[in-house]
Amino acid sequence: MQENQSVRKQFRFHIDVVMEGVSEEEALSKLQRILQQEPDAAESRITSVPLLWQSGDRDKEEGIPAVSAGDTPHLTQLIERLRESNVLVTLTVNKGRGIRMNLPCRILNFDAASGNLSVYHVDEKQVYLLRLNEIDDFIVH
Repeated sequence: MQENQSVRKQFRFHIDVVMEGVSEEEALSKLQRILQQEPDAAESRITSVPLLWQSGDRDKEEGIPAVSAGDTPHLTQLIERLRESNVLVTLTVNKGRGIRMNLPCRILNFDAASGNLSVYHVDEKQVYLLRLNEIDDFIVH
């Protein structure tokens, strides 16, 4: 007996989409229409998160805040916005000697002068003190 080679599977993707509109309701409606037009989109869950940068501030190709190493004032503003809004952030930290950590956390304090960032790890319920140069990547949830 020959097995059917076209067995359909389901795959889950997490994406961040920035939609433009006059209001949040209009932008949400546009996104829902896009998802409903695709018959293979079996399930979707949309959560709204605050936009932490203005459209002129973000890199147009990547859709993320445009921050370079020499752009410290902008980076400081972004970190302060994340701290003030108490948003969950996942930091990819390089502690040296090949030790990499992913920290789901909330930003408690940032000292721009020293480059120190204190974060609260939400799973371990522990506070970490990090240097800004140890952070390879951060994802805003």
